[in-house]
Amino acid sequence: MATKTERKPFHESVVDAIAKAKTPDVLNALGELITDTKIPRGHDAIFEAFRVKAMAFGGMVSEFVMSQTSRSLCEQAKEVEGDRRPEPGQAL
Repeated sequence: MATKTERKPFHESVVDAIAKAKTPDVLNALGELITDTKIPRGHDAIFEAFRVKAMAFGGMVSEFVMSQTSRSLCEQAKEVEGDRRPEPGQAL
């Protein structure tokens, strides 16, 4: 009998995927996925995981992807939580 694998919500899975990213190219691809995906929660955790991993790669992550990912997460968090969210570039 096959064991059923428990699936996690997207925001948890993507944080895990970010932590496992082995190259800046993988992180760039995850940033594009995040930007193109409607994410209902977990924005702060995703942003922090992405920021920490990008810093670990020492500036080798696309500034455009960094900016777009940050902006997308902030905009989506505002949609969910209202206008009390800071703008991209400000502390979350």
